[in-house]
Amino acid sequence: MLDWGGGIGSFGRFVNNYYLYDIDRQAIESAKKNGIKLYEKKSDCKFDVITCFDVIEHMNKADGFVLLSKFKKLLNNGGLVIISSLDCASFYGTLRFNMDVTHIQPYTIESTKYMLEQLNFKIIDLFITVPLNSKINIKSIFKEILLRLLGEITDMDYAQTFIVIAKI
Repeated sequence: MLDWGGGIGSFGRFVNNYYLYDIDRQAIESAKKNGIKLYEKKSDCKFDVITCFDVIEHMNKADGFVLLSKFKKLLNNGGLVIISSLDCASFYGTLRFNMDVTHIQPYTIESTKYMLEQLNFKIIDLFITVPLNSKINIKSIFKEILLRLLGEITDMDYAQTFIVIAKI
C-alpha cells in the first residue's frame, strides 16, 4: 500500500507492506524515526492500494490529472485508489476549503469521479460524510442531527468530505 501525502505515516501502524510519500520534511523525518518505509520516486514498486487523503485540493486540476495518471502507473492490475477531499459542492465543504490558505482547487465528488473515469478507472464506490467533531458528545451529535435536518429542510448539502474508491 502507498499512502500519498500521508504525513508522518500514522496509517502505517494498521497496514502491512506500507509505504509513505510526502513532501513535508518534518513529517518525513518523523516517519523515518518510527520505521515507516518511504516511497522513492525512482523505485519500480507497484501497489495494490494507493490512498490519497485530503491532498488533491492542494493542487490545480492539471496537476490533479498528472497525479491520478501517476497512480494509474503505480497500481498493479486490479489495484485500488482511494481519494478523499473536502466536498466543495457542499456548503460546509466550501466553507472549510476557504479556511485553509494552502487549498488551491475546489473538488467535488463529481469532478473527481469524472477525472478518474477519463483515465479509465472504474468507480467502485462513493461516500459523502457529514461533519462531526472528533469528540463524540451530546453537542456534536446534536450538531450532526441539526445539519442533516437543515439539509432536508433547505435542500442544501451540508456534507464536508467525499471519498472515492476506484479500480484500474
